[in-house]
Amino acid sequence: MFLEERVEQLENLAADQGRQTERVASGLAVLTIEVRAIRQDVTTGFNQVKQEFELVYQRFEQVDRRFEQVDQRFEQIDQRLEQMDRRFEQIDRRFEQVFVRFDEMQQTQLLILKLLTDKK
Repeated sequence: MFLEERVEQLENLAADQGRQTERVASGLAVLTIEVRAIRQDVTTGFNQVKQEFELVYQRFEQVDRRFEQVDQRFEQIDQRLEQMDRRFEQIDRRFEQVFVRFDEMQQTQLLILKLLTDKK
């Protein structure tokens, strides 16, 4: 009888282990499905982030090109202002010459006036 009880215990133990193995296999299958779903969600999220980064990068490229255009325009404006400064310097020198000549003419006029008044 002892052997029969022992065999029965072993059969029960084997059945319990079979059920546990089935539960572990079932849980593993569920986890595998969940991990695959999470992996798919993560992959989709990373792809969306990658696309958004590409759009941001393209926008930065556009902004960079625009800044280059603005920089070129500022350089052109700087050159034009330098030309205008040189021109104003020339005009200032010319005015100085005109003022000197005007002073000379006034001096000459005063001298002529004095000579004319002295002759009388």
